[in-house]
Amino acid sequence: MTSGEGGMYVSGNCVRSITRDAHATQLYSTQTRGITGMDYDVRRGRLFVSSSSTNSLEAVNGTHGRVEVTNQGTPTKVAVDWVTGNVYFVDSTPSAPKIRVCDVTRKRCAVVIDLPAGSEVTALAVDPANAYILYCIHHDLEYILWLSSLSGHRTKDLATVSNCSALAADSFRHRALYADAPARLVAVPYDSPTPASKILIESDANFQSPHSLALFEDHIYFLVANTFKLSRCLLYSTKTCEPFFYRIFDANLFVLNHESAQRGDVKNSCEGSTCDGVCVLGQEGPQCVCQNGRLSVDGKDCDVVEKELLPLFNGWSAADAAAAGGAWVPLLVGTFVLMAVCFGIVVLRRCRGRGVTALPVRFRNASPTKEGGGQPSHDATIEFPVEHSTHEFVNPLEFVRHVWERSFSSRHRRRPVGTAGLTIEVPPTGDNSDTESDLDTKDTQLFFRK
Repeated sequence: MTSGEGGMYVSGNCVRSITRDAHATQLYSTQTRGITGMDYDVRRGRLFVSSSSTNSLEAVNGTHGRVEVTNQGTPTKVAVDWVTGNVYFVDSTPSAPKIRVCDVTRKRCAVVIDLPAGSEVTALAVDPANAYILYCIHHDLEYILWLSSLSGHRTKDLATVSNCSALAADSFRHRALYADAPARLVAVPYDSPTPASKILIESDANFQSPHSLALFEDHIYFLVANTFKLSRCLLYSTKTCEPFFYRIFDANLFVLNHESAQRGDVKNSCEGSTCDGVCVLGQEGPQCVCQNGRLSVDGKDCDVVEKELLPLFNGWSAADAAAAGGAWVPLLVGTFVLMAVCFGIVVLRRCRGRGVTALPVRFRNASPTKEGGGQPSHDATIEFPVEHSTHEFVNPLEFVRHVWERSFSSRHRRRPVGTAGLTIEVPPTGDNSDTESDLDTKDTQLFFRK
């Protein structure tokens, strides 16, 4: 690996990445749970972490946050199918252990393999390029290496071994690599009619109690038990082993995060397929696995599962999450409609307020008589203020704010328009009567006197 390449390891309750130039970064941490399994999907940048103390499997993505999967037993060992994005994990419930698979994106889970009661899975690996699951079981004082299809419906006993502390899949050579403690690395072909195990590494001082195997190019990487280092062995030519990292402190799990460690030449045949359960890769094409483990013929005939058995994703089942997501649509539409109605009312009130409903006029008496005496003047002077017509640009946002304040603030009241500065002067007539009937009577009397 080059200086920018490296892996991820678990130390305590943290997951850290480390590069070849010894630069370490914390990727995940928790204060309340112990990490029992980990794997990384390089294609999607998604980290899977399991915890048996909280019975949860967590998918961590840098851009989309975390998705916690619960109500699926006690997750321990984890292995990711980097082609479909499915994650396989061991449910270590003592009375009914299983191997399960989950599609976190579609919020679906299914049982793949039912294991013997009281058995322990010591290692788990997935080879999506050849559509296989590899797992070691410790049961009745013996270790057995098993091979299964990704749907779990075809299993094969590959080998009975003395120990199996770690597994890796060699997809190009169609073989499984397992660590046989205390100091052996053994290869077993997938399709050999008879057991044909081959010892690759043995009696090497740097290959002691290995676990967390990771295959990359011509080397096998592994953690050395009870040490603070990661080592690697060359699988060809001299087959020598050497320390690779010295700064992995108290690590118990390790995976590679280099893009070439997961093949990119395998087509995802599950894309575009219909499946009510979890779609997995098969030897002849995609297969749909229902939650109870049954294979669906057309992808639509999975049995209805009791609500108590459904997997929960961040506390929600897939059906509840879909229903809750659909409820937001009418709520948002209703909110926008209400806002539009309110805005229309405001604009309507503003437009009506521009009309002149009344024109108050102020009258002021002039001097009683003209200069030098005589009859009072009946001329009424009305002075109109001179207004200058101007055109001013009005910001639309400012106009809306102004309308809102004028409509709903008690400090701003409507005022009649058109009377600002208007003065009307009417000279007195010598009579304090101000009714039209009185004025008509007096004019009639004056006419007959003449």
